[in-house]
Amino acid sequence: MKRFFALIFATAFSFTVPLFVACSDDNPSSGTNDPGSYDVGEGFTFAAPFRFDASTSIAYQEIYSCYYHPDSKTFTWQENSEPIDMIAVKIVGDSMWLGPSPKKYDPEDYYYNYEKLALSSNHDGIYGTWEFTGCTRVIGKTEIKCDIYINSLAGISQTLKITKDSIYNTFKHNPATAKAFRDTHWNIPRIIEIFFFDGTTNFVMDPNTFEKNVKIIDESKFVINNQVFEYRWIDEFNDMGFGDGISFTSNGKTCKSMDFMGGITESLCKEGNSDILLSGRDKAFDEDYYKEGPIHEFFSLRNTEEFQECMQTLITPETKAFLHGLL
Repeated sequence: MKRFFALIFATAFSFTVPLFVACSDDNPSSGTNDPGSYDVGEGFTFAAPFRFDASTSIAYQEIYSCYYHPDSKTFTWQENSEPIDMIAVKIVGDSMWLGPSPKKYDPEDYYYNYEKLALSSNHDGIYGTWEFTGCTRVIGKTEIKCDIYINSLAGISQTLKITKDSIYNTFKHNPATAKAFRDTHWNIPRIIEIFFFDGTTNFVMDPNTFEKNVKIIDESKFVINNQVFEYRWIDEFNDMGFGDGISFTSNGKTCKSMDFMGGITESLCKEGNSDILLSGRDKAFDEDYYKEGPIHEFFSLRNTEEFQECMQTLITPETKAFLHGLL
């Protein structure tokens, strides 16, 4: 996952937290020209403490954090000795540029040498409601670059409501940019390469191989070795956050690959949520994973193992043998 400066400078915090269901016997309805399952509601809002110093034009975040105590394996919500995140703010008319604080600015580091643009028609200085634009500029330069993605994420819009002591990030589904991203970066050959192997190969299906071995029924269905597969993109937003993924159905069985992210809140900072709370740490390194102190301001969950196990039972032995014969 990309690094972000802080909550108001970041993109996402959340992808719902329901339990992963990697396999099921439910058979989704047949696909359409835009195969997908969209449960987006009114979007997701993440609130966090906030402080702005007008004399320095620095905004402070992560004033409070969830702390992990490895000796007792407990979590506590407490105030940091100093805010972890600091963001430089520049307001010109109805434009607000957000960038790294002077301490973090590094002209040689892509993540810490640029600013992002938000616009507002209802604000008093920094306080008010702002909409991220997808536009950025390198600090010290005048050229502005814009794309359809908000903070590098496709399929969302992001609004900030800033008050004297709090900031409210609201993320909503943007189906147009979600579809544009998938149309640009995903097609059936790419889907097969990524999701139909166990991740240990670098198989690339060239057009000739694809044409000879895969039959497309429509935009959401294809056939490999006489086995029919239907896929659907998944976008979900709820009060815990938002997430995306893809599902595959064949012979009445469904497997889902899902990514979830979420902001760490006081109500989540409890022992029973340790897998979620520590998901931002690398399990491969015990020293970092079980380190005393504040945990990351967001969690990130992915059901890779469950999905791969499910796909091993979804794809028939005959189709597996056929696919591996293409390697």
